[in-house]
Amino acid sequence: MQRQTVLGLAAACLALTLSACAPQPTCLELIPVRGTAVDDLGVAGPVCLQDDEVTARFETATWADLQAQAREVTGDPALTLSVGALDIEPNHPTRDERLVFLADDLGRMYGFEPSSQTLRVIQPSALVRAEQDQAVSHENLRTRAQGYAAQYAPVVLADDGAWVYSEGVKDPIYFFDWTSNGTTPAGQNPHRFLVALLPDGQLFSYMNFTPAGD
Repeated sequence: MQRQTVLGLAAACLALTLSACAPQPTCLELIPVRGTAVDDLGVAGPVCLQDDEVTARFETATWADLQAQAREVTGDPALTLSVGALDIEPNHPTRDERLVFLADDLGRMYGFEPSSQTLRVIQPSALVRAEQDQAVSHENLRTRAQGYAAQYAPVVLADDGAWVYSEGVKDPIYFFDWTSNGTTPAGQNPHRFLVALLPDGQLFSYMNFTPAGD
């Protein structure tokens, strides 16, 4: 019994030692790395970005993981992102969690939420718009938007009255919007999923603030 106790203590001490020696995530200062491509950061560990006294730390997602998420949502396997900002997204339900924003070469900003480690919003560039292909029908655009919902926010498609669906057009942008129908606490925004498409079906902007990224 005494030998087992000693071995147990030794194992516990070894585990603590290994934990203490385990590599810690590299926390990058925003200003020196702003504008640096994700592929050039040279950091393999989980995302950690600091700006003055504010730190955004991801539990396991790496910089490459964030870029891969953006590539999946946009359908562009060659999309290259650079460090952009650490800022609050005004449409975030709680309004107080800073997102890590990465930018593409068109100036679009991709906001990632540390707590969920997911892409929450794509903010379009006001100055630059990609060239468009041939326009498709409104019904086709609606189908594409619903496809985004089915893949990234299936909860909004549940037939339970919890979400209000609406469409709108601000030429040439088509908006497909699902907004939570529940009571919104004071000082918070409703949960929301929105897809905005160009006439040819290209993704213009994206917002996924469903409760758990569903």
